[in-house]
Amino acid sequence: MPTNPSGPQASTAGNDPAERWALLRREVVVALPFALSLLPVCLSSGLLAFAPLGPDYVAKGITAALNAIIFGGIIAALFATSSFVIHSPRSNLALVQATAVAYFLGKASFAGNPAAVVVALAACVLLAGLFQILFAIIGVARIIRYTPHPVMAGFVNGAALSIVWSQIRPFIDIRGSQSGWLPFIAKPTVFVFILLLTAFVTGVTKFRKKLPAPFIGLGIGVLVFYAFRFVAPEVELGRTIGSLDVTLPPDTPVLDLWAPEIRAALLSAVPDIILIALAIAVLAIFESLLVFKMAQNLADKRLGTMRDIMASGAGNCASALTGGLAFSPASGQTRSVFREGGRTRIVPITISLLILTLTTTVPGLLAAIPVAAVSALLLHNGFQNFDRWSLDLFVETLRSPRSPERRRAWLDLAVIGTVMGVTITISVLPGVLAGVIVACVIFIANMSRPIVRRRYLGDIKLSKRMRSEHDAAILRETGSRRVVLELHGVLFFGNADDLSEQMRREFSAADMVVLDCRGISDIDVSGATIMRSLFERSRRGRKHLYLCNIPPVHSETMKEMAEGSSEPAIFPDLDSALEWMEERVLERHADRRGPAGIMPLEEHDFVHGLDDAERAALVQHLVLREFPAGTTLCVEGDPADRMWLLTKGSVSVRLRLSHPAGTRRIASCATGTTVGEMAFIQAGTRSASVIADEDTVCHELSRAAYDRILRDHPAIANKLLTNLSLELARRLRRTSDELRETIN
Repeated sequence: MPTNPSGPQASTAGNDPAERWALLRREVVVALPFALSLLPVCLSSGLLAFAPLGPDYVAKGITAALNAIIFGGIIAALFATSSFVIHSPRSNLALVQATAVAYFLGKASFAGNPAAVVVALAACVLLAGLFQILFAIIGVARIIRYTPHPVMAGFVNGAALSIVWSQIRPFIDIRGSQSGWLPFIAKPTVFVFILLLTAFVTGVTKFRKKLPAPFIGLGIGVLVFYAFRFVAPEVELGRTIGSLDVTLPPDTPVLDLWAPEIRAALLSAVPDIILIALAIAVLAIFESLLVFKMAQNLADKRLGTMRDIMASGAGNCASALTGGLAFSPASGQTRSVFREGGRTRIVPITISLLILTLTTTVPGLLAAIPVAAVSALLLHNGFQNFDRWSLDLFVETLRSPRSPERRRAWLDLAVIGTVMGVTITISVLPGVLAGVIVACVIFIANMSRPIVRRRYLGDIKLSKRMRSEHDAAILRETGSRRVVLELHGVLFFGNADDLSEQMRREFSAADMVVLDCRGISDIDVSGATIMRSLFERSRRGRKHLYLCNIPPVHSETMKEMAEGSSEPAIFPDLDSALEWMEERVLERHADRRGPAGIMPLEEHDFVHGLDDAERAALVQHLVLREFPAGTTLCVEGDPADRMWLLTKGSVSVRLRLSHPAGTRRIASCATGTTVGEMAFIQAGTRSASVIADEDTVCHELSRAAYDRILRDHPAIANKLLTNLSLELARRLRRTSDELRETIN
């Protein structure tokens, strides 16, 4: 295999003929093994789609699948953005078509006329391709990508189980009328052959992931089949595919429209054809968008545009005219092609041409493949396609304790189970519709939840700013006048009035309210209108409304809502908003805080309990320091050889971040508090940096000075240590209260 080229130059060829020839040769070499690995996919998809028509139509279904990848694949590759994306028939799409075939066979107008069913199936695929093109043009394709994942997981699981059951059902005899030692199993040797081959392919996929396991399994199945025919011909292992009809030009179902009975049958089923075509188109677009997203991440190239969706639709139109089997991009093959070095449309075109060459030069080789081997590939595909996320979600939900996340998980599982049940018992299209309906009901239920998730008062929810015991007491006393409302969900017409009513109640008792918007996922026009009226109401009532943690996508809208405020109304985070409110409260109670300016040392919490003589002795060991705003007092990692007693201004404690580079404020300290005391007591290194927020005045106590106090004035040292312990205990209690409130 060629190596995987690196660098942007690998994706395009230069003007040099030698470079173009090297690119062509590389792409062709990459395509060779994948042409062989896609054969089992075509065989199994064709068998699944045409299986309801009976054994005589197996070869016709496989021919349609081969024509899909040959002619539809070439058209899609030519019209799409040049890339390594591989189109092929898919089992999920084939299951939709198999359901459609069974439905048409049950209609009176199609009874005894399988040729009309084949034409109807081709009409569904043709119309689905046109729908894909139309949806790409009008932008519906972009909406389809927002289909809830539980809906798609339920569909995938239902489709996988339906595929498995479609291969097992022909061998199950519920009445137990079979002769021999297995009365409930029809054709037991064929059934055992299929199961063993399925287990073999699964084992190869698990332990030898670099090998095309389906192709290896198909080869082993052929060898075992003909070995038994030679050694033990009496052992029944089923029939072979039979002669294929891949020709140039290809046969087209359109010619059968000349038959009056076929035209009449199609006209009677026009609504059914439209609905089935819509189901195929939506599913094909969804699978296409997933593969395009994966390919875009791999190649760092824009894929999945309107052009690519339209190209996929054009390919399905070509497939309908040459056989009638739908297809879409294949994720596994596309990823493998990229890893092996494929980069341009040359790879998918080469794959289609190689399959065309193989099927036209040696059609007898494919015709001799046993149907049981293809059934084993389908059975393996069904097991592999089962959505592992839904199974893991079910197991984890059973184990997890009661919580809001567990409730949401059960709702997701309800959607998955509903879609699975309807898909298996009825058909694919009703399953998808049922899932969308259930998801919409759950969405409406979630939208109807109260917009306010949590409510805090200001005596519980405090900023990270450390304050003196005196200031902290003022904030505790006035805490009921400050309210934090944590919002969650979508602010829309259904709950905007509820928020307005709650704000009316809050402003009847509180002066300041901050709305924490971190949980807001969207805001509609009604929500924005209510928010504007809340700001206007707060200004009329001389109240204060603040917003914080606004999602970036709604920042401009919120700024417009807050226009006209005489003070800052929007803050980057909750801590900034809390600190702003606390400062406003302390300003209102300035008469209780003493005269403005530098705090006398005797009022500082650190010297509480010292008499005049002891304070005088302490002052001999302190150094008066002044730090202009922006000055760094200490740096994270420095030796902790001093601490500071703040008597004016404030400082921020910042932690260094590695990703992204920068710092984050984890706390701040105001006048009347100490900073740097924790590392000072431990005699270690600084765990964070300290920076002056404003012009700051403080008293500095060095480690050497404290050691002298400890030696010469042990009573003073004991009182200082007691005061520090009380301050640390107060901070710890505050943290515990916040944690308890958050948990509750």
